[in-house]
Amino acid sequence: MTPGQPAAPKPAAATPSPGRRVLRPLIIAVVIGFAIYILLPQIGEIEQAFVALRSGRWRYLWVVAIGASMTFVTSGWMVVTSTDLRLPFRRTVLEQVAAWFMATVTPARVGWVVITQGYLVKAGADEHSAYAASTLNLLITFLAHLGLLLVLLPLLPALELPPVTPPSTEVVIVVVLAVLVGAGIILWIPRARRFLVTDLVGVLKAMPAVLSNPRRASLLLIAAVAGNIAFAIALAGSIAAYGPVPSFLGVLVAYMLAATISGVAPTPGGLGAMEAALVAALVRLGVESGVAVAAVLTFRLATFWVPMPIGAWVLRRGRRDGWL
Repeated sequence: MTPGQPAAPKPAAATPSPGRRVLRPLIIAVVIGFAIYILLPQIGEIEQAFVALRSGRWRYLWVVAIGASMTFVTSGWMVVTSTDLRLPFRRTVLEQVAAWFMATVTPARVGWVVITQGYLVKAGADEHSAYAASTLNLLITFLAHLGLLLVLLPLLPALELPPVTPPSTEVVIVVVLAVLVGAGIILWIPRARRFLVTDLVGVLKAMPAVLSNPRRASLLLIAAVAGNIAFAIALAGSIAAYGPVPSFLGVLVAYMLAATISGVAPTPGGLGAMEAALVAALVRLGVESGVAVAAVLTFRLATFWVPMPIGAWVLRRGRRDGWL
């Protein structure tokens, strides 16, 4: 460029097309509508839910808030424990709020791994160690959830649940066929297959780290179990706000079964599937349908909807300050 020649204009920043700006809110609206459609058949009489909401004992919302907050504290504890870095605990808990937000809006917890791995790299870990630590967290979380379910399920008869009618042979066949078809579709799609292979490879690489450090594995397991208990505390507080609470063991099993079902749901954060499964489980525990619906709506408000904008704000703030 010669003196006096005007500088070349900088390329304009790419802006999302109007179609994209409209598409995302539309998808979210469709998902919410689908969730309501799934939830409504579980309600029984919707008037009961409004009666429960109007007569709520709001002091128990402190229990809900404490339980919901503790889920992120235990998640941050797991990240701190899974690495040799000296991570600031408060910032790590905030990072988990941002990572949870990303995990909700991305498939297969990809966003959680990306945010957590990036956070560890910015804190001083190399790429391999950061990936191993984040994968180790997912592995321990899965093992703790599965192990706790296997321990608690034999205790279900002690909860005095109403008898459950076993499914017919036709239903079993349909479910098995649906699972096989779903697995076939996943393996047929190249991107989904790559994600599956990547996760399996990551789990296999993380196994030596678990087996070689029993103390770290034990602390991670305790934190993962504590996270499930924190969710159950929030759910029990939500029930107590509107009516009598069944046994805490039953509430814990109800949450874990619902979380397992929502984990394979195609909606963000198991939206719809989690609500329907929780209402059904609580009703089987003897909770009135209106109270169950009000409690589940309160629980999801505290553990899903409220953390969403907070996580988005933390993510934006962390990226602006350079630690995310």
